[in-house]
Amino acid sequence: MLILKRKTLPKPEVFPKDVIIRAQEKGWMREELTLEWLEIVWGCRPRAFSNQPSMLVLDAFKGHLTDSVKNQLCKMKIEFVVIPDGMTSVLQPMDVSINKPFKDRMRHRYLTWIVDPARELTQIGKIALQCWYCKTHKLLHALL
Repeated sequence: MLILKRKTLPKPEVFPKDVIIRAQEKGWMREELTLEWLEIVWGCRPRAFSNQPSMLVLDAFKGHLTDSVKNQLCKMKIEFVVIPDGMTSVLQPMDVSINKPFKDRMRHRYLTWIVDPARELTQIGKIALQCWYCKTHKLLHALL
């Protein structure tokens, strides 16, 4: 699941079909997105249907630790471990091995694109964001 820092979703044809895209004004994983992620990502992973207990490592973000999220974790037989505040970048494998490099590469590509005088503009002279999404398509596929 890729959460974009924006109010609305981009056009669906911009991203590969197998990439789940959500928009959140601040780019944060909120309670409702956590519940959705549990259902459509964690709940569909290999062996999820075996109904065996599993473990999930979460950081201490409050959207991960609400009663509704805890109840959903319990229903799904998921034991959860909470990374203490300030230790996510050291102890959470996804942040260390995937999220940080992904965000670094996306930021670099965006900054390179935004200063490129050859970037596409809309008819009224605004930057065409769809072009940016198309250019990042290869990056998404390389990381999946």
